[in-house]
Amino acid sequence: MKYLVAQWKPTNRVYGMTLFVVRSNHPRFVDGSHFDYGFLNLASREGYTVTILPSAEIIDKTIKDGYLTAEKEGGK
Repeated sequence: MKYLVAQWKPTNRVYGMTLFVVRSNHPRFVDGSHFDYGFLNLASREGYTVTILPSAEIIDKTIKDGYLTAEKEGGK
């Protein structure tokens, strides 16, 4: 499967947050590289599944290591 995962990270740029590639098997979009909306269009047209994660600082506590974890009954 063709995939690309990007995540918002805090930066000192205009909006305070920037998308960076965290996992990818695309030859152009390597881990750690900047990812913008133009690249989203390109990657999706090339058949890549693109996932955008929220910043780790605000990520839902039900997500651990990139996977959704369901709470057991009783909150445990």
